[in-house]
Amino acid sequence: MRSAQLLLIGILLALGSSRAQDTTVVLRPVGARTAAPGDYVTLAFSVEGHGDLRFRVEAPEGWQPLRPEQNLNLEGQGTVYVSLRVPYGARAGLEANVGLTAWKADQMVAKSSGQVRIKAVHAAELNVPEQLFGEANEPLTYPIFVRNLGNERDTFALSTVDSAYEIVLSTRSVTLDPGETATVQVTVLPRGRVENGYRLLVYFNAVSQRDPSARVQARSETVYTDRRRQAQGENQRPQLSFSITLGLEGALRLEGDEAVGNLGYFVEPALRGDLSDFASGEAGLGPVRGDLQQPLADFGILRAAVRADQWNAYLNVGRDTASLGGQFRIQNWRIDTSGSLGWGEYLRYGASVSAWHETLPLRLRASTSGAQSPSGPLRRDGLEGTYQIPLGNGVNLELGGALNGSQSGSDYSVDFSVHERLSWSGPNFDLAQSYQGSLSGLHTLGLEGGWSGNNLAARAAASYSFSARGGVLAASSQIFGAPLSGLSLSVAGTYYASSYPDGVGFWSVQPNATWAFNLANNPVVLSGSYRYTGGLYGTPNAQDINLSAAAAVQNLTLSALGRYHSQDAAGSQPAESNLEAEAVAGYRFGTSYLEAAYRLYLRSQEALDPYSLHAFRLSWEQLWNSDLSSTLQYERTMGSLRSSDALGFSVGIRDLLIEGLNLNFGYTLARAGGFFGTSDAPLSHQFRARLGYTLTVPFDTPEGIVNLFGGRVGGELSGVAYRDINGNGKRDADEPPLPNLTIRLGRDETSTGANGRFQIRTSPGTYTLAFPKGLSAELDLQGESQVLIEENKTLQRDLGFAPVASVAVLVFNDLNRNGQRDADEPGVPYSGVSLNGPTARLQRTDSRGEVRVSGLKPGVYHLHIPPDYLPGGYRAPEQAVRLELEAGRAPRTVALPVSAIPREQVVTYSTGSISVVARATRSDLPLGADLEVEAFVAGAVTQVEMEGLGMKQALKLENGRWTTSLRLPKTAAPGRQTVRVTASGPQGTAGGEFTVNLVNGPLYYSSSSGLGTVGKDLEIRLFTYFRPSGLSLVFPDGQRLPLSSQDGRNWRTVWRPTAAGDITPTLVADGEPLGTLALKITGP
Repeated sequence: MRSAQLLLIGILLALGSSRAQDTTVVLRPVGARTAAPGDYVTLAFSVEGHGDLRFRVEAPEGWQPLRPEQNLNLEGQGTVYVSLRVPYGARAGLEANVGLTAWKADQMVAKSSGQVRIKAVHAAELNVPEQLFGEANEPLTYPIFVRNLGNERDTFALSTVDSAYEIVLSTRSVTLDPGETATVQVTVLPRGRVENGYRLLVYFNAVSQRDPSARVQARSETVYTDRRRQAQGENQRPQLSFSITLGLEGALRLEGDEAVGNLGYFVEPALRGDLSDFASGEAGLGPVRGDLQQPLADFGILRAAVRADQWNAYLNVGRDTASLGGQFRIQNWRIDTSGSLGWGEYLRYGASVSAWHETLPLRLRASTSGAQSPSGPLRRDGLEGTYQIPLGNGVNLELGGALNGSQSGSDYSVDFSVHERLSWSGPNFDLAQSYQGSLSGLHTLGLEGGWSGNNLAARAAASYSFSARGGVLAASSQIFGAPLSGLSLSVAGTYYASSYPDGVGFWSVQPNATWAFNLANNPVVLSGSYRYTGGLYGTPNAQDINLSAAAAVQNLTLSALGRYHSQDAAGSQPAESNLEAEAVAGYRFGTSYLEAAYRLYLRSQEALDPYSLHAFRLSWEQLWNSDLSSTLQYERTMGSLRSSDALGFSVGIRDLLIEGLNLNFGYTLARAGGFFGTSDAPLSHQFRARLGYTLTVPFDTPEGIVNLFGGRVGGELSGVAYRDINGNGKRDADEPPLPNLTIRLGRDETSTGANGRFQIRTSPGTYTLAFPKGLSAELDLQGESQVLIEENKTLQRDLGFAPVASVAVLVFNDLNRNGQRDADEPGVPYSGVSLNGPTARLQRTDSRGEVRVSGLKPGVYHLHIPPDYLPGGYRAPEQAVRLELEAGRAPRTVALPVSAIPREQVVTYSTGSISVVARATRSDLPLGADLEVEAFVAGAVTQVEMEGLGMKQALKLENGRWTTSLRLPKTAAPGRQTVRVTASGPQGTAGGEFTVNLVNGPLYYSSSSGLGTVGKDLEIRLFTYFRPSGLSLVFPDGQRLPLSSQDGRNWRTVWRPTAAGDITPTLVADGEPLGTLALKITGP
């Protein structure tokens, strides 16, 4: 027995010796993983062996393993977790090789690798100017920037949406490498006349061609100002403007030995503007035209009109006609009158008056008209009335009657008629029956109605009119349907039959279809209809076919249409048919537009020779700049009766030498039979020119006219403008006046005298004081900038101006993240900066990333970049820059770095078969903020805890990750603090430490401008570094405004101000004040 025990012990010792000497380590490769740039990816390497091992990660250049080395005491099998973050610039399709080596002491004992495939990401960034200023009726050009945020070469289609102007892009698509930025020039071409202050919104879209779901939209606003109106100072008094347009126009045609020419002129004077604060008007003559043959060929029309809130009137006088009329109110009646007089071949006249009651459904009308014709006097009189009776439940009854008289020669006849209409309408239907009859024996019965439902609608009508001589039966119906998105179908039918002598009759049926859809993101519209008309009582049968198509492919537009008509012979009418077709293609590039068009017309008619016409046109329109445009056109016409070629060009020049002088001239070379045929027709040279000049002279409306049309409304503001040296808001004896300072209230302005005194009158309302001229950049108004002007009252207020400061800010892309701008680091265009202090400002940078903020009251400011005002993929410093600004000093320049979103504070721990990847969601936090930690754990664990800052807290497992959040104590010491994360389970414990940086600072910041207008909704957005259960703004008047949030961090509310001024509500979280918010409210 003892010998057996000794034998067993020997065997065990031998096995132990053999095992201790086993140094074999097996490290197995892992399968490929797929990840996108910026993602974390973890490779799990299986390892077998014994003893203390050190593992080293061999990552590609630019890849940063979260833990380059780790130690493991291995007894058999285990797992080594390698976590890395894919670099943001990793290209799609790249297969990165990640190596792992195992070391005992200084000897490598095993090696393996794994692959990470980079997933394709498609995204774009659009940087456009948030607000621009343009001159009314002038083209505007500015740059926008498109950046490829994806990780492979991509083409982005560019477009604009729903713009009231024509928007021309220098290119409709850009092809970019990852990270590359392209500059696209935008040209805005005005349409029509633009008023001063008009705001144009342009929406830009960029869509990836590789992934159409990857799209981005940005908005730009342009405010247009009228240079002429600004030069006139927007005078506060009612103002009239006299303009006169003078011009010469001439034409010359040279054809063979023949020369035909003419020279003419045109004159058009006009007077328009405000007659008082209650009425406006206009008057004009012309255009008066004449030429060498007829010096006064056309005298034009003399016209005048006056418009007021409660009435209007007009008068027009021509060569042989005159008309006048107007509208006005008498208590609850609205009266409309009109009259006319003609004195050409014979005297003609007419007059009418209509009256509507605003509360009773009653309408009355009286009219008369007549003429002294060569065959005798003609006259027609009428008097009618209509009254509507609501019967309830959508049913209405309308009753009316009319008394009509007519005269022809010496005979005068009278007729009386009545009409009735009973209607019933509901949510999706309407039905009406009607009757009209007269003493003369003419009666009409009618019935009509309609119904609409989901994607389906129908409508029908029928009437029968009869008298002793015969009758007319008419009916129509139509059915509409939309079975698919973009597809609409309809079928219409008509019937008409007359039993009067020589009466006609016919019936018709017409199906229609329209289909609008997108083909490869390009709009296409197809439509077609067919109409068959069957004749009755000798009316011929006929057919009509209409087809059309239109499409747009980036800068290319295509359209085509075709029409076919045929008619059978009937009675004396011969059979005929005709075909018409047209196709147009247009292409726009930059400010150029090319168009090609083809037109075909064929006609065939019995007893006549067939007729055909083919026409081809090619044109090029070019806008060279805001004042110069040109058109070049070639047209070829070929037909059975004639053929010709024509080549011409025209040029238009605005503001030639002086403003208001415009020149247009053109030349056309033409030849009957064509340029290249055998025609012996001579060449035709046609020259035309037009030179016009418009002179405009504004002036104040004379006082007598102002009083005649109701006078003026409003009150006055008066006082003294002075330099408030000590900034106390009161004028002291040693504070000098400010002479020659322009003060503006809305459209009204005045200038201070030598003693600083001013007086300005304007209409009632709340205004923001403006000072367009005479104010030094180092001065700004002290106190409230809003004033309330009341009717027939004078507001006495002195205006004090104190010295102010300014600062220049540059937002740049900190590529190497060293916090300083290097030579190769560009500015970030159209980002935004926020200044909070004695004055609150939120402004956009320009295309270079620069902005100058001026008009700041001296004091301490905090400067930061709101996240909403940064392009996607960037992060700004969390801490605001503290500035102390002094008045009168040269503006200092502050450079603010932004960079691609960096890797969060992450730390990895591994012991045995347990591996932990933990990170703080924010590494820099103000005292009192919530510290949030996420941990990714591999291996069997039962508990994960974090400990630090005098607190200990367990993490909870949710959706595969361990998370927790704890409130940082406000009493903690600022600086870097250590937090320890520990994971434990049956196989052991893994733990380590990471740090967070605690700073003194506010627990919130505003991501909105804080600038609002009285009577308009102001959106207020805030971000908190902790998650309060409730957040409110408490205003100085006691009003409490709650904010709402979806995630507990980003808060939002909408507030409508009722008064102007600088308002500082208190921000309250869970009953505790956090600080104040600076709001600046201006008048409407």
